[in-house]
Amino acid sequence: MWQEMIIDTSREHYKTFYKSEYTTDVIIQQLSASNDVVPGYTIKLQNAYPIQVGAVELSSEGEGLLEISITWEYDNFKTIGLVDGFEDVANKMLQIGANTLDTFKRLF
Repeated sequence: MWQEMIIDTSREHYKTFYKSEYTTDVIIQQLSASNDVVPGYTIKLQNAYPIQVGAVELSSEGEGLLEISITWEYDNFKTIGLVDGFEDVANKMLQIGANTLDTFKRLF
C-alpha cells in the first residue's frame, strides 16, 4: 500500500521515511472536450503524495471510466501550457512504444 512508503509497519518498529523518499511530481491533465489526446488544461503538483484515497466500488455492471477521489498534499503547483502538456503526452507515448519494443526483443 502507498501508506507503507511513508511509514514502514512491516517490522516490530515503525520506520518513518524522509519526505523526499515518498513524494513525486504529479501531473494532472483535463482533456479538452473536442479531443481525447490533447490536454485542455494541465497542472503539476510538486512534491506530492496522497493523504486520502476514496473507496472503490467494483461491479461488473458499470460502464465507462472508474472514478476515484484522491486528496493530495503538495508543496507547490504550477500551470503547464498546452505545448508542455502535449509534449508530456508525446513523451509518455514514446516511452510506452520503447517499452513494448524491449518486451518483444526479449520474447523473440
